[in-house]
Amino acid sequence: MKQLGWWVGMMLLAAGAQVRAEEAAAPDNKDNNWSVTLGAGVVSGPKYPGASKRESGLMPIVNVTYRDMFFLDSMRGLGVQYPVSEHWSAYASIAAGDERKEKDDNRLKGLGDIKARATFNLGAEWEKDRWKLGVSLSRRMGKDDLPGQTGRKGGMLTSIEGSYAVVQTQQTEVSVGLSATHMNKAYAETFFGVNARQASQSGLRSFEAKGGLRDVELFIEGKHQLDKHWSLLGRVGVSKLRGDAARSPITQKSRSVSAFFGAAYTF
Repeated sequence: MKQLGWWVGMMLLAAGAQVRAEEAAAPDNKDNNWSVTLGAGVVSGPKYPGASKRESGLMPIVNVTYRDMFFLDSMRGLGVQYPVSEHWSAYASIAAGDERKEKDDNRLKGLGDIKARATFNLGAEWEKDRWKLGVSLSRRMGKDDLPGQTGRKGGMLTSIEGSYAVVQTQQTEVSVGLSATHMNKAYAETFFGVNARQASQSGLRSFEAKGGLRDVELFIEGKHQLDKHWSLLGRVGVSKLRGDAARSPITQKSRSVSAFFGAAYTF
């Protein structure tokens, strides 16, 4: 569900950019340095990567930007973005990272809790006509302490996502796309590995997880601008764990469906 939330932040940036462009063209607009978008939506997906159980709930949407450079939003956290060229932009931020708790599923008993540590994020985005491409790197800060392991440095995820707008009008955009996420060895061992002590406490077999492709996702997403302020957002994605993420004894279900539908208001 974390990946889905990150995408919601990206969609809001696109919607916000459209609104700010309209405001810039308006002759009576005296101060467009700030853009504030608030909203909420319903999100549904697996409780954690590889879970057979699902969870649904409300997700707040917060996106605040100042001069199109400094931002604070629900998923990317606090950071700065910079337009490199007409089609390219880059950003850096600090945000809350993935977490997993034993209480999420009986299968996790004895594995220990993985805390939501801060992450340092770098990303770049390219957009031209109907095409969009994004690349991001997210590194967990601090160290993870789990049964049988102490002080392991935080792992790292590298993601790439591309999409094409099959419908694109002034008010509505519907896109289809594909994304893939790579995990390094530290992340794989923390989230998908089972060491000897964890195996004895949980009853799962020992498993040494290695870095590699974590998952791929096929998705369809859309946004509809009701007026200058209100917009509707939605996304449905089908993802599949790959490599050691799929082979891990922690994983119960390698294929999952996630969905988000919400509304946002830009002031």
